[in-house]
Amino acid sequence: MAKIASIKLSSLELKKVANTDLSRVQIRTCLEFHPLDLRLGMEYQLHLFLFDTSTPLGELKLLINWDEVDFFETSFSKAGILDHIRLKVSANNAKMTIESSATVSKLENLAQGGIRVFGTLVPVISRATSWSNTYLFNPQLK
Repeated sequence: MAKIASIKLSSLELKKVANTDLSRVQIRTCLEFHPLDLRLGMEYQLHLFLFDTSTPLGELKLLINWDEVDFFETSFSKAGILDHIRLKVSANNAKMTIESSATVSKLENLAQGGIRVFGTLVPVISRATSWSNTYLFNPQLK
């Protein structure tokens, strides 16, 4: 019953780490909780995906559990994901603001496009999803 009220990107900070140009992007996420969330002290996992806007996303299909994320086979390319942040959240206040940061490498490649964040808030108590391994058959022709 919680919701993500807003996600905003802010300052970009350039850092030099191990002879590589890395950039840090600040992300402010505002959450709102239902009174029932507060009463039960619900726990959530917040997933924030930083995307390169110049990469075609196709149709974004995710299987999201509270502690992991799997991607469906689709035209969507994981190459467009620049960073994935996971944060545990507890419903302690009706409104909550979370400050986090994502790391971007090769910022010069993004100069023509931009960046955007996709967020999803998954309750710890919810359905669980998963895929099995792929088993390939080896048919014998006679």
